[in-house]
Amino acid sequence: MNPHEKHEKLFSPKTLILLFLALATATATAAAQPLTGGLPDAVQDTAEPGYTIGPENLLQIKILGEGNLQSTFRVDDTGFITHPLAGRIKLMGKTVSEAEQLVENILKDGYIKNPHITIFVLEHSRFSVLGEVRQPGNYEIIGQLSLMEAISIAGGLTPVANEKKVRIIRKDADGGEQTIEANIQDMMDGKAKDNVMIQGGDIINVPKSFF
Repeated sequence: MNPHEKHEKLFSPKTLILLFLALATATATAAAQPLTGGLPDAVQDTAEPGYTIGPENLLQIKILGEGNLQSTFRVDDTGFITHPLAGRIKLMGKTVSEAEQLVENILKDGYIKNPHITIFVLEHSRFSVLGEVRQPGNYEIIGQLSLMEAISIAGGLTPVANEKKVRIIRKDADGGEQTIEANIQDMMDGKAKDNVMIQGGDIINVPKSFF
C-alpha cells in the first residue's frame, strides 16, 4: 500500500462528515439550548426580528403608547394565539417583525390609533433528535437553525449512523405530518441544493446503517 492509498482510507466520506459535525458543535450550540425546565427566574427581553415563530413559543406582546400594555401568550400547536383585542391570530411561520406588523394592522383597524407593537420571544420552539446521534434529546431553537447544526448540537453522528437517510417529521398547518428525507453526505459533498432549516416541533431521526 502506498502512502496516497493509506491517506484516502484514513479520510473516508463518513470520517470527514463526523469530523465536520464535531467541529461545528462548538459554534452551533449558540443557536440552540437543551431544555432544562421552565422559564428562568429573570427573563431578559430580547427582540429577534428575524426569528420564525413556531408552536409552543411564549411571546410577550407590548403595545407602546397605550400605557405600555403588555400580555404574554403561548402559541398553540396549530400556530395561533388569542389576543384580547386582536382576537385569534395565526403567527406560526411568521418572523417576529412580520407578526408585529400583522398585530399592528389588526389593532389600528378600529381599536387603537397608530399602535406600535413589539414582540419578545420568552420561550423558543423545540425540536427533537433521535437515533444514531451522541446526545439524543429535546432542544430549544434560538435563531435560524439548519439540519447540520441541529445534529451537531446533539453531539454529532455515531459511527454506525446512516447519514444518507436522515428523516425529519414535521407537522403541517392542517395538523397532519410530513416526512422530509435528507442526505447529509450529499450536503457535505455540495450535491444537495439546500441545508434543510429546522422548525419548531420537528423530530429528526437518524437511522442505523446496516452496511
